[in-house]
Amino acid sequence: MKKKNKIIHIISGLGNGGAEKTLYNIINNTKLIFDHEVVSLTNTNLYYEEKFKNINIPLKIYDFKKTKLNLLKIINLYKYIKENRENLIIQTWMYHADLLGGLLSRFAGVKKIYWNVRGDGIKFGKTKLTTCIIFLLNIFFSYIIPKKIISCSSNSIRKHILCGYSKKFMHINNGIDLNYFYPNNQIGLKFRKKYNIAKDTFLIGILARYSPQKNFDILIKSLDNLKKNNINFMCMMAGKNISIENKTLNKLINKYKLNNNCILCDEIQHTNEYLNSLNIHILPSSYGEGVSNSVLEALACGIPSIISTVGDYESLSISNDFIFKKNDYLELSKKISNYKKNIKNHNYLVDIKKRSINLAENNFNYDNFIKNYVNLWKK
Repeated sequence: MKKKNKIIHIISGLGNGGAEKTLYNIINNTKLIFDHEVVSLTNTNLYYEEKFKNINIPLKIYDFKKTKLNLLKIINLYKYIKENRENLIIQTWMYHADLLGGLLSRFAGVKKIYWNVRGDGIKFGKTKLTTCIIFLLNIFFSYIIPKKIISCSSNSIRKHILCGYSKKFMHINNGIDLNYFYPNNQIGLKFRKKYNIAKDTFLIGILARYSPQKNFDILIKSLDNLKKNNINFMCMMAGKNISIENKTLNKLINKYKLNNNCILCDEIQHTNEYLNSLNIHILPSSYGEGVSNSVLEALACGIPSIISTVGDYESLSISNDFIFKKNDYLELSKKISNYKKNIKNHNYLVDIKKRSINLAENNFNYDNFIKNYVNLWKK
């Protein structure tokens, strides 16, 4: 029996994010083809640790600090890579891992090194300084270290090349598991019942971590405008750090007196239930987006997203009715209001759901997504 090629995946962390979810899905669907191992550079928020253990994937978890790197740990990681370098493939995920994992792998003599870039770059003044420095260093090393740079976003590829990155990019679309994400009114209503939300309540949602990139300020301002115009709604927010413990977010909600209109769910285990409970999903990001998994997952459930003009927004939207100019909360509010009026027409609603599902199925095919990674690694 032919020995499987080993792939060591090096990633910044194992939290509940888009890159981590993509990594898990790929490994879970190709573990019979490749011998996968995962290295996490940090040991906080290990959401996917148990999931990888459940599918018998070996893990090495380091605790590299963001402010300093431990030389002994770097040497340990280098030795680990070097010991496995024969016919080894290194796949790194996101800027920090691209730099550290890429450099150590190159020094260890690994020839097949692939980077993975997710978003459309950085924004000086908002992106952390260390990330900005690493981004700039990666411009230089992009010509030396990776054999290919994988991105799920054509806009991301364009922007990185404009910033000076090597042109050795490969576009692989995200894929959505349609066996998990599909229209299901029953689980949606069950989820609503859990939070005491009536069946006929117009429910707005956002599935994203709390960060400046996701632009929650704009969402809150748009909700305030809806309320001022006497439009009834509830907004259910879900994601990392979206809870009553988030003082900044709660202060913002209190400022606009939206306490009775907003529910903070924190991280949700079964996102298919959450998405099926919504009438509309919002992604108001101001920068840094590539192709959002949450938007794709909502589409697969027949729920359209109103998204800002960031990242690959045109490929994620079924029409201009679901796109608003970034940071324009009045336009976002108007788009939400118009959609609420339009879905009173049953034929309109059926058409929107059908087009949303078709977009997810046709452009973000799960089998093609897995196949493209397999073909790349087998070269």
